[in-house]
Amino acid sequence: MEAFRYTVARAPHEIAEAQRVRWTVYGEEEQLLPPSAGVAGREIDARDEDDDTIHLLVHAGREPVGTVRLLPARERGKALHSGGLGLELEASFNLGTDAASDLVAAEVTRFCVLRRYRCTGVTKALYAALGTESRRRGITHWFAAANMGTDFAEDAALAYDLVCARTLVDDRFHAEPRVGPPWHTPRRRSCYTDEQRRSALRGELGCLAIPRTLALFAIRMGARYIGPPAYDPYFNVFALPLVAPLSAV
Repeated sequence: MEAFRYTVARAPHEIAEAQRVRWTVYGEEEQLLPPSAGVAGREIDARDEDDDTIHLLVHAGREPVGTVRLLPARERGKALHSGGLGLELEASFNLGTDAASDLVAAEVTRFCVLRRYRCTGVTKALYAALGTESRRRGITHWFAAANMGTDFAEDAALAYDLVCARTLVDDRFHAEPRVGPPWHTPRRRSCYTDEQRRSALRGELGCLAIPRTLALFAIRMGARYIGPPAYDPYFNVFALPLVAPLSAV
C-alpha cells in the first residue's frame, strides 16, 4: 500500500504546489472553473498568502496529490450571535448559533484530491492532517460550504431534503443564504434523474442517495448541515453549509 505523508505548506513553492493541485482538480478534471480562471496552471485565491492561512498538502512519494486549506476565524472566540465569526462563509450565509460562545472556529476550503488518487489513502491523510493541525491551534469547530455537485436548484433542494430526512443536521447552528432564489444557473450538472425527482415529489425518498461529497463529509468529518443551499458563482455549483465539532471527529 502506498504511503502518503502530509506537510504544512509554508514556502512559496509549496503553496504553488497546492495551487497546482487545485487547478488540476477544479479546472481540468472537474471543469468547475473556466480556463481563464487559471494562472500559470494554478488556482489562486486572495487568502492564499495571508499569514494565518494553513495550507495542508499530501504527497505520494514526491508528487503532491491532495490539498486542503484551513482559514482560522478572523475574530477568535467571538460568538456567532454577537455579529459573526469572521469566516469567508459569512459572505454567502448569515450564521447563528445556540451553542456555547467559547467555540474557536476555522473554515475548511479547497479540499481536493487528484482523480487517480481518489479511493486511496489520500482523503484519509487529509482528514488526519486537518485534525492534527486544528487541535494544535486550539480549534474546536470546522465550518465549510460543501460542494453539492450540481447547478440545478431543484436537485440542490432535493439533496437538502434528504440530508434533513436522514437527520444529518445540527439544530444548534443555523445558516441562511444571503442571496435567495431565483438563481440563473448553467444547468449542466444534475444529481438526479427526472424519474428520481418525480419519486421525491411523491415522498419516496428512501431510494435516493445523498451526493457523494455531502455523505463523505458526514462520515469522515462528523459534519452536520446547518441550513439550505446557496449558489456559488465562483465554482458554478450549489453549496451546503456545515459544521463539524472536532470532538466528533
